[in-house]
Amino acid sequence: LQHFELEKMSLDDKDFQKEYNKVLDDLRSKGNKNFSPADVAKRVKENMKLEEFSGKFNNATELPRKPEVERYYSENMDRYKRRAGVKVRVIRIDQTIVNKLTGVKKVRDNPYQVLEEIRRDIVEFGALFSEVARAKTDDPDLKETGGLILNADKDPFIIPEEYNKTLASEIRELKVGDVSRIFTYGTQGYAIAMIEERREAGYVPLEGKLFDQLYREVRQNKSRKKEDEWFRATLAKSLIMQVVEGSAKPLPIDFFFPDDKKPDGKGPDFVNKDGKSVADKK
Repeated sequence: LQHFELEKMSLDDKDFQKEYNKVLDDLRSKGNKNFSPADVAKRVKENMKLEEFSGKFNNATELPRKPEVERYYSENMDRYKRRAGVKVRVIRIDQTIVNKLTGVKKVRDNPYQVLEEIRRDIVEFGALFSEVARAKTDDPDLKETGGLILNADKDPFIIPEEYNKTLASEIRELKVGDVSRIFTYGTQGYAIAMIEERREAGYVPLEGKLFDQLYREVRQNKSRKKEDEWFRATLAKSLIMQVVEGSAKPLPIDFFFPDDKKPDGKGPDFVNKDGKSVADKK
């Protein structure tokens, strides 16, 4: 914060007001009453200053290169394992239908027969499962995706046993492209399913969203490293002193970074009034 002022940096008033209002709204929405607007303003302003100052270390000339991202991926591959999954499309026909205009429910006389005809169109006459799903399924989410099931992360590869045990049982022995028999699906009606693709367990490939994510992580790590170097160099110049039995000497830089370990496994080498290393005492 001192260096923010020394380097004559400043905050945009509109940005500050926006963040200040956002924090206030968040506190109030959670029912928090133990705060004063002045304290909130001070905290928000300090946080914004720190963030603005940290931005100094995002040097555009040191943006991560692809080999750096690839190396980071290789060093952390255990984080990117994925389980085997399947891509499944489902058509569901409910026992009741709802009139979208009136909201009135109507019981179908023959939902099973309706699904039999749909299945025949696909299996015997070659109708595309996805197109039929968009036209005929009663599930609004599946209608939008052409019957394709998406998990919570919008990944089309699901773990069937975790998604729905009935569905998992019906598709377990299916080959890719096969259409299941008609089965009871939940309490709403009947369904058929088709396996579109199976994916073996392995590692998430370094592409798309994962590459973008790791690129940001590498860039953040580089920024933090430069910030850490600056912070250590600045502290080294501060001449903060410790006094032991009347003698003064500068505090070692490790004092400010107690989580850093020395090669011998000990923590920072500063002493207490007994002349013993605090790290050794712990």
